[in-house]
Amino acid sequence: MCGMSDHRGALPSVSSKELGSRIRSLRRFSGLSTRQLAEAIAVTPNAITQIERGAMRPSVNRLIEIVSVLDVPLSAIFDERPASTASEFVASANPIAADPEEARVSRAAQVPPVGLGSRVTYRRLTPHAVRRFEMFETSYPPHTSSGAPGKYLVHRGQEIGSIISGALTIEFPGTEIVLGPRDSITFSAGRPHRVRNDGNEYAIALWVTFRGDA
Repeated sequence: MCGMSDHRGALPSVSSKELGSRIRSLRRFSGLSTRQLAEAIAVTPNAITQIERGAMRPSVNRLIEIVSVLDVPLSAIFDERPASTASEFVASANPIAADPEEARVSRAAQVPPVGLGSRVTYRRLTPHAVRRFEMFETSYPPHTSSGAPGKYLVHRGQEIGSIISGALTIEFPGTEIVLGPRDSITFSAGRPHRVRNDGNEYAIALWVTFRGDA
């Protein structure tokens, strides 16, 4: 079974400073001030400043809240020039690709994972900005989650997930579903949800988010 030490050894994660810089670039691209972004996600402007300076890493929930408010794809966070990825996303009119004859390749070493405050890591698998689809590999260390207890994630789109190794609990208000290797799940991303690894082994999953909006 793949361990996180091996996973990170091959692909060093993006530093806190670089992550913060990318978030700042996206915020400026979206035309929002730190105060406006802070108010939209119910945190203090100082918290946004700390994230952008690399002094604090956002949780999975917080990061997705940020990109949702900025109206850019989560995949933009993984690009060294995040605003260009966001621009490409906005400009893309075709849900699959702008050029049907073009094939784009993303090599593993070119897209390092992004480690978040909860120690969960995301690695983008989508080779370039595709308007309605995003695909990620996520790694959850033992006893970690996408957010604090009771802090559910809600965003646009449809989620499709498949477990590669380990086990994950998908928690909804009032119910939860445990998934093991090769199990899959799909649900509306607008349904409050939280992802947990309650086990003693790393859990790795593939997630596809389909945004039905144009």
